[in-house]
Amino acid sequence: MCRCSALFVVGVLVLVIAALAASLGFAAPFWLVYTQEGGLSSHWANFKQFFNTGGRFWTEGLWAVCFTDRSCVWYFKDDFEIEKSLPDWHKAAQGLYGVGLLLLLVALLIGSIQMCVCCCCKESSSVVSTLGSLCVSAACLIASAIGVYGGYASQQSDFAAKSFYWAFFVAIGGAVTAVVAAILFFCDSCRAHSHSGYHMTRVV
Repeated sequence: MCRCSALFVVGVLVLVIAALAASLGFAAPFWLVYTQEGGLSSHWANFKQFFNTGGRFWTEGLWAVCFTDRSCVWYFKDDFEIEKSLPDWHKAAQGLYGVGLLLLLVALLIGSIQMCVCCCCKESSSVVSTLGSLCVSAACLIASAIGVYGGYASQQSDFAAKSFYWAFFVAIGGAVTAVVAAILFFCDSCRAHSHSGYHMTRVV
């Protein structure tokens, strides 16, 4: 009976972890935490009508900002009124991260199908190599998004004090884990090529 290699199975499991971490980082409004009270910047002051809350700014992420009273406002509220006026670097981070996450999910879908029905197909090593390439591409896009967001957010002076929060580091973990999955897939692809070459050249 033909079975998937241990490398491939571990690679898929690591890919699952990468996809979960990347998805959590994508959705969670906890990339930045504001540790001291400060006045609204001119940008956010333009949207005070959307912040119908008695709390002050507490955290923000790619898609929302939350307040100390635990209420949150999503950027796509009121026909994307806030989203349309976000700085370009923030939109770039959203786009890069979104495409990277999409690639990870596509890789996870292909990996699941491969593990269930086609581990012994003739084209198996090519599919596994493709999975590695998808993971690398996803990791690069997510890392670029993190770099853009981190670089520009750290230069903003909207509040007295702020620091990166847990979802930011979860997103980093997602990118790193995707690289680990890619390495496992490339190793499995090389193993499969080597094994195939041995069987083609051995003397019976």
